[in-house]
Amino acid sequence: MIFLTSLNPRRLVGLSPVSDAIMSNIPIYLLSLDRTPERRKPLIDYFGARKIDYTLVSAVDGRELDDDYVREINSSDFSRRMNRPISIGEIGCLLSHQKIYSDILRKGNEWSIVLEDDALIDERFDTFCRIDLGNFDPNTLYILGGQDERVWRDYIMLSLWKNFYVAPGIIFSKTIRSYKHVSTTCCYLIHTSVVRKMVTLHQQSLYIADDWRYLHDHGAFDEIYLADFIAHPAPTLTNSTIEIERDVAKASYKYQRKGYGIKNVLRLREAKRFIRRQFRKLYRLGW
Repeated sequence: MIFLTSLNPRRLVGLSPVSDAIMSNIPIYLLSLDRTPERRKPLIDYFGARKIDYTLVSAVDGRELDDDYVREINSSDFSRRMNRPISIGEIGCLLSHQKIYSDILRKGNEWSIVLEDDALIDERFDTFCRIDLGNFDPNTLYILGGQDERVWRDYIMLSLWKNFYVAPGIIFSKTIRSYKHVSTTCCYLIHTSVVRKMVTLHQQSLYIADDWRYLHDHGAFDEIYLADFIAHPAPTLTNSTIEIERDVAKASYKYQRKGYGIKNVLRLREAKRFIRRQFRKLYRLGW
């Protein structure tokens, strides 16, 4: 067992790269909000320069959802499970990925790559698009990276033995009991059988798009294999309003569940001040 930060590709011996002469023709979905063309421009320029086909998907903007629609969402089970309410950004993210899943099932894609518009890619992605997926397990979720700047990165454990070499700089390793620490939906490879299970779960319960532990525990996939050839910027006030919404929701829900003794009143006031500060930051960003 090893931790994500200690992975050394040179320890993986006796493995052969997949020939990039075999074209897999993997459909690529690029998810982006209509109002943020500057975020997707680097990826669109990259794909255009290399003549890589992709499907641009208009993301669902949680801020534009109808208030009545949001109020009708039954989030009680989610709130008990996550100890906070779901945010409108998370609802938009979930609906955006379900939008992609519907298209995958409609077109009958066997495998698909899903990218969000802030994914940072290089020539290794070009190589990955041209590999043979014959040895990939259809009941496994393959996350292509995006963990470098996450808070829980150091808690992700990887197998020493269950890993495989795909091409130079592209190595997948099995995660070990780390599903709750693997986060983001910025870049992953998914089989249609997993997509179908996720769509079914979406019809039965409420979850957030990157709650991989919940999806694993409810049978959407068997394992997560993790690579690190795609990066994702660290969440900040300028690039991730979802992270702000999550902080606000956690603070608000935490104090709402407590009593109203003197100490709790003071804590509640502190929480309200924190929430106001966060919304002022959002306002300055034009949120």
